[in-house]
Amino acid sequence: MAVEAKGPQNVLVAQNRRDPVTPLRGGQLIDEKFGARSRLVTVDASGHGVYVLGGNACALNTTTNFLMSGKPPKRGVSCS
Repeated sequence: MAVEAKGPQNVLVAQNRRDPVTPLRGGQLIDEKFGARSRLVTVDASGHGVYVLGGNACALNTTTNFLMSGKPPKRGVSCS
């Protein structure tokens, strides 16, 4: 995937640490490609769904706050 400078300025990547379909490294790499324009939220869970289907209150609240306000969370959010 090509990430260009004239793309989105506020990207949130929500990633389960033990996702068998999309490994954690994939989320880390896309976050690195977007640089300062993105935030990575990691969740200590397995499975492919993080938001809504994941059932993690921290991930749900962090993502909902981002979607409602457009403001990214602080760097390094890790949900247990």
